[in-house]
Amino acid sequence: MNSLTQTFLKWGLLGGIASASVGLILFLLNIDSTSWISYVSIGILIAVLIAGSYEYRDKLVGGFANFKQLLGFAMKIVLVYALFTSLWSIVYMEFIDTELVGRMLLETEINLENQGLSDEQIDQTMEITVKMMKAPFFFLVSLFNTALLGLMISLLSSLILRKAKPEELIVKEKLSE
Repeated sequence: MNSLTQTFLKWGLLGGIASASVGLILFLLNIDSTSWISYVSIGILIAVLIAGSYEYRDKLVGGFANFKQLLGFAMKIVLVYALFTSLWSIVYMEFIDTELVGRMLLETEINLENQGLSDEQIDQTMEITVKMMKAPFFFLVSLFNTALLGLMISLLSSLILRKAKPEELIVKEKLSE
């Protein structure tokens, strides 16, 4: 396995493990994490994307990387992170916090009632919501949402962290060929 692959796997898995660990710790401490765990996960994702992109730029490609290079590398980190956290979410829902889906469905139903929807509208919405909470669909939605969020963060971080190679270095390289 080359150092490029090792690096994006390292940062993607590190972020996924950190995010899963925070969720597990909150569960074990009996702290309701549904309201703010997503913000912690976003912070972790931002941190691993920036740290991984720095390592890629400064250690793997000689201190210079353009937007496209950084974006491609960051998206590899996002893919590993998204796969890990999406799989972890299914394991968490199915085997650890088995009442999570029930609590989320109850909260959704209460919110729909507070919006003043009719019983028929609530029943229709809840049917769809129950289908969306099943493991295969939830995995795909989680994967897509994480990848989309990761893309937005990667676009921003790649814009900020890009570092063009100075002209004199490019000329020297061409002359030495």
